[in-house]
Parts: sequence; structure tokens; C-alpha cells
Amino acid sequence: MIEEREYMLKVIWRSVDVERHRLHAFKDNTECFFFKGLKLERTETSYQLYSTGMDAYPLVPDSAVWYAYNHGIVKLSDAMIRTKAEMRLSSPKYTQTPATVERLKEVINEAKDNNIPNLIQIKKDYESEQREDRQALQEV
Repeated sequence: MIEEREYMLKVIWRSVDVERHRLHAFKDNTECFFFKGLKLERTETSYQLYSTGMDAYPLVPDSAVWYAYNHGIVKLSDAMIRTKAEMRLSSPKYTQTPATVERLKEVINEAKDNNIPNLIQIKKDYESEQREDRQALQEV
């Protein structure tokens, strides 16, 4: 699975529109692109995709890499924004002003109108595809 993830990340890297997204280069020879909620990084030996929604950037799950590979990293970024808005709207730990609630609902509805899934749906779709692939291999 690591090889498949690495391959998908390499393809995602090559598909980034450099006219619209600035490449950041660092002294340690790493390069990265930032998207809303995401950091796509290339080192001398590998590629990686991180979620930037927290202070420490965790790796995104394989399902998110699969989605970005199939639909583009900008669509994954939009899916992460939708998911974060849904979490904020439904979480009791956040106190929302009426204006904030309205803005979060707008973000969610806009994503729905553009057929952008949330991360839960992406994970379900990924798992379904994995099951289909395993079944197809068993039939061979």
C-alpha cells in the first residue's frame, strides 16, 4: 500500500497547476505546495500529504490521497473545508454566533451544490472500491 500511496502522491504532485499555486522551496531540499487545509510535500526521497488543520500536521489517510488522485487536490481541499464546517456546526465545544452558523451552513451547502463529499463519504467510497478490487482479484 505504501508504494501505491507514493505513486498516487507523485501523480498528484505532477498535476499541480504551478500557474495557480506557488511552489515553496526550503534549505533542506524539500519543496511543498499549500492548499486550504493541506500541504503537499516532496523531499529528495518521497512525497507526502499533510492536513494543516492543527498545529502538528498529521498525514492524511489513504482514502484522502486516493480521492485527490482521482479528483484533484483542490477538490480534496474543498472536501476538507466542508468536513471542518460540518464538525464545527455540530460540535458542542464551539460556541457559534448566528452569523458564524449561517456562514458554516453556506460553506456546507456550496460544497453540496458542487458535489463535494465530506471525508466520511470519501472514506466509505474508498473502502467500497478496495472491497471491489479484492473481490475482482479473488475471481481471477
